[in-house]
Amino acid sequence: MATDSFFVAVSNGVCEGPRKKVIAIVQPLQPLTGTGYSTCPGDNGTLQINPVFGATQYYWYNAATGGTLIHQGVTFITAPLFNTTTYYVSYLKRGCESARIPLTVTITPLPLLTANNVTICANNVAQPSISPINNATQYLWYNANTGGSLIHTGISYTTPILNTTTVYYVSYKNGNCESGRTAVTVTVNTLPIATAVTSNSPLCEHQTLQLNTATTPNVNYLWTGPNGFTSTMQNPTIVDVIEANHQGFYTLQLTSTATNCKSVPVSVLVDIHHFPDNIIAVNNSPKCEGSNINLDASSLFGASYSWIGPNAFTSSLKHQY
Repeated sequence: MATDSFFVAVSNGVCEGPRKKVIAIVQPLQPLTGTGYSTCPGDNGTLQINPVFGATQYYWYNAATGGTLIHQGVTFITAPLFNTTTYYVSYLKRGCESARIPLTVTITPLPLLTANNVTICANNVAQPSISPINNATQYLWYNANTGGSLIHTGISYTTPILNTTTVYYVSYKNGNCESGRTAVTVTVNTLPIATAVTSNSPLCEHQTLQLNTATTPNVNYLWTGPNGFTSTMQNPTIVDVIEANHQGFYTLQLTSTATNCKSVPVSVLVDIHHFPDNIIAVNNSPKCEGSNINLDASSLFGASYSWIGPNAFTSSLKHQY
């Protein structure tokens, strides 16, 4: 408490009366105290001052001097904050406004998640994930680092079928707070491409089958086919084929030696012709010189015939007279 002395005299314009002493007592307003607040990005701050006896109002400003009056009252709940912010508060007593004191809402970002990236082959789904963190109540998957769309909630995410490398972004909730987003990458390796496969089909039984494909670098070849056939050669052969064991589809699949990704299988149909069985050839010999010889063979649906004999004889007829 402080005092100041003042003196007053009255004058009638000619004479001045005796001076009288007046003592003014100056009682300063007591300092205001309050409590700051710590929280995470996106949460509301709660600031509170300790009430002062006789105070009739409390004023909250956005600046130490001047600024804008933004709230009145003992407690101030802020809007959601993403950065540390200081507010300034004073009080009113006996018509006097106290000095302002600063109260700060301190924003401490939540720790970021740890990503578990994955690598897949094209045309597959993936299941990227994050490592769980203490006190997380929800995990949020987005398609963009900021903004974007919420596409999933949970520790892991089963993606749609992917053909290109894709990045997802994951945050988590802790109470009303949401952490920053962590990038989770699904690396997509391309598939090797098996070009068209060919063969020397159609074949007759007991001939050699030749399977062919173009050279592709940095791959392993795997052929499969009828009767349990497999081969890791680029252009395999099968000798002495027969219809029952070797006719059908032969399929090639390539495997990348770098990524272990497998190509889309490609196939070729091999047609093997069965030799006619139990062909019976007859003639009307013996005959006298100058007579005609009749040659005949058993009938077989769809067959063609080839006769050969002495003196360069040939015929394509079933019956030769």
